[in-house]
Amino acid sequence: MAECTVEASVVSVVSVEIAVGGHELVVVGTDGLRRALDANLLWAECPSAAGRARRIRGLDKRPPDRLTIVAAQEIGTYGVNIAFSDGHDRGIYPWSYLATLAARPQLEDFLHN
Repeated sequence: MAECTVEASVVSVVSVEIAVGGHELVVVGTDGLRRALDANLLWAECPSAAGRARRIRGLDKRPPDRLTIVAAQEIGTYGVNIAFSDGHDRGIYPWSYLATLAARPQLEDFLHN
């Protein structure tokens, strides 16, 4: 697994790891909780200019088939750059944005309650 870290005082996300197989990015919070974010969600919600333009124009939001995360590289104390198997590697996800995505209810939240 690739791992990136940031000081806990900056935001509530302290590290991310690419899960085996690259289908998820595991976000670790200051509370020690680990939350998996699906590669498809991260691709669809990419904060890059191309991702924003795709959403504003109402273009197809479906990620490519068999999409995986191939790399996650820390960008200073700001966030992490995620590269996907379709070649898209322009999205820099601020730590606070990853925390927001990780806080969203996920299917597993409803299945385990």
